[in-house]
Amino acid sequence: MHGKNIYYTVRKLNVWLILVVVLILALCGAKYFSHTVCTQINATGKVKVEEVLHSQINRTCRAILQGDNTDYISEKLREDKVTEISVNAQAVSVLTAHCNVACTEDLKQYEHLTMDIPRGSLLGSTYWADKGTNVSFNLRVSYELSTDYQTIMEAVGINQVRYAVYLVVKATAHVTVPASVGDATYTYYVPVCETVYTGDVPNVYVADEDGTNYLDLLP
Repeated sequence: MHGKNIYYTVRKLNVWLILVVVLILALCGAKYFSHTVCTQINATGKVKVEEVLHSQINRTCRAILQGDNTDYISEKLREDKVTEISVNAQAVSVLTAHCNVACTEDLKQYEHLTMDIPRGSLLGSTYWADKGTNVSFNLRVSYELSTDYQTIMEAVGINQVRYAVYLVVKATAHVTVPASVGDATYTYYVPVCETVYTGDVPNVYVADEDGTNYLDLLP
């Protein structure tokens, strides 16, 4: 009788041990699946937001920048030759503020987005990425924008200089998707204007290892 009780006690312990192992495996599987699903939803949501930002910021800024924008560059002349190039800081500052306000206002219509994801892609597998019917998810997005400008001066040929002004728009999107919250920051460079200045071109030039030296070797 005593041996029989020990047998049943060991059997119960084995059953409980199996149940505990199954429960642990189920919890680990659920945690892994939940993490994979949240990761895929968050990644897809950020791609969706990036598409919206890229399209809307470029569309809004382009509408503002229509026409001749050479007034954003200041030149100093001496004997009908350009001796100094600089950006018209006041005009460009007004432009950056205008673009910031316009982009912020236009992005308000994209604070609520909907995206469709194939069920297979939620598993995080490349093979199942495009399998299954689509599942719709809602995104809530808030945007923060900062605008600035950047100038570039570079040599583009023999005694030629390219001077360009770019509008720099830095956008931070706070993305809220089901069971996940994340931030994404994107930077966009919108060309405002550019000009190529050409100086006297020598008849002959030579090149060395450090770069190109322009030398007029003729008397």
